[in-house]
Amino acid sequence: MAQRTQPLYETIKNDIRDAIRSGRYAPGDRIPSTRELCEVHSASLVSVRRAVKDLSKEGVLRGENGRGVFVQNMPVATARHTATPAQADRVIIGVWNAVIDENIVHIQEGMTRFASEQGMGIELYSGNPDELLPLQQMAARGIPGAIIFGNSHPSYVESLQALIHQGFHFVSVDRSIDALPLHVVASDHYGGALLATAHLLRHAGMAVHYLGVEDESSAASERQAGYRDAMSRAGFSQADIAQLIHRINIDFANSSTWQPDDLRRLHQQPVLQILRHIEAPTCIFCQNDYVAQGVYDAAQELGAIVGHDLFLVGYDDLTFARRLHPSLSSVRQDFTMIGYRAAALLDDLIRGDLPKNSPPVQMKIPVELVHRESSVKTANAGVAGSN
Repeated sequence: MAQRTQPLYETIKNDIRDAIRSGRYAPGDRIPSTRELCEVHSASLVSVRRAVKDLSKEGVLRGENGRGVFVQNMPVATARHTATPAQADRVIIGVWNAVIDENIVHIQEGMTRFASEQGMGIELYSGNPDELLPLQQMAARGIPGAIIFGNSHPSYVESLQALIHQGFHFVSVDRSIDALPLHVVASDHYGGALLATAHLLRHAGMAVHYLGVEDESSAASERQAGYRDAMSRAGFSQADIAQLIHRINIDFANSSTWQPDDLRRLHQQPVLQILRHIEAPTCIFCQNDYVAQGVYDAAQELGAIVGHDLFLVGYDDLTFARRLHPSLSSVRQDFTMIGYRAAALLDDLIRGDLPKNSPPVQMKIPVELVHRESSVKTANAGVAGSN
């Protein structure tokens, strides 16, 4: 009688992984029942349950009481083109741990456009606060890379390092992670902040406050650096600048489940507390449009008028910026281009088109300052880095 080279439960696990990798079981599909798996593999209940339990711990499967066991997934959207089983490496993957707002939607549009042009598949996942579950799924399916919204949580960084050592490729959008040599496609956050702050200094002729959130991301750091340099060039000392920087504390622990209205509500009271201590008239460069929206709400409660007592520039140019009264000046990011370039870069990495041992790509996408009523009465626009 021939001896098995591995335990039967390992054989069952590998067969299930192969079925997922080939596309026979797609994300969200129910796998055969325990009884059916016993029959297919001539296995005991103990072996089948061990295999399913292990794959569930690895994040490949999930059980639902009364319904069965399913291939784990958290899809946001799927492109019109779906990769065939032979094209597992021709799939663009996006995994988000952020609020699915219009910025993410535009990034996804850019990724989808690239995938469509190349005849590739695309899968987009969200809902897991640390992103690790779907990334583990990708590795189990043999997919070699993904586009991510990186964060600096130690356990997350450690898990990314492990996947990178296994040969997994990552492209991070919007931000870098200092501890990892990631390829990054992001807006010119520094240039956008420099442009916005200089605009307020030029048109209002007074000191500009910086209002942001407690945020350790590279995007936030670069925006604050741009603000500091613009103020320094205008003759303000570092001590003066430090007094003009204000941060609010928002708990982003469950942000992957938030809606945009949640962000507005969470910014209102912290911004109000800061504005009570800032004497009008004044200028404020806001780290993002949600912070600026909080300034509008606080101004209304304090009886101040945006465009008269308060002069503002936000960042992101979200749809509501032009609908606020008065309309909000804001730095516009080209998120569609970010998504497109990130997808193209990931494809290059997977295909081995970049030189070996080359440093990580750090791609900066230009931004645009959209002038509206909150900072100046004329509707003009400029590009970061232009005169």
